[in-house]
Amino acid sequence: MDPGTIVIVAVGACLLCVVILVLGLVLQVLGTIFDLIGGLFDMLFSLVNIGPIPGCGCVVVLIALAGCVGCALYTTSIIGQCGTPQAVNFCRLLGY
Repeated sequence: MDPGTIVIVAVGACLLCVVILVLGLVLQVLGTIFDLIGGLFDMLFSLVNIGPIPGCGCVVVLIALAGCVGCALYTTSIIGQCGTPQAVNFCRLLGY
């Protein structure tokens, strides 16, 4: 073998080690992210099955979701009044 080939093989081996280390790190991070997402889904599904009747928790989640949507609609209606004579103190809080 000539010296150029030996250098190329050595550099290739070093690059392979670096690629394997980076790949291992990326897979570990992805595994952690997927574990977190799986845990969140597990909590959500256990919340849905709370109560004496399966699905009772689902009603609670739907009520909470409807409450959030209602608060968002109320807030947008208040912001729509900012800059008019009917402006409320909430507009001052937001800087309008």
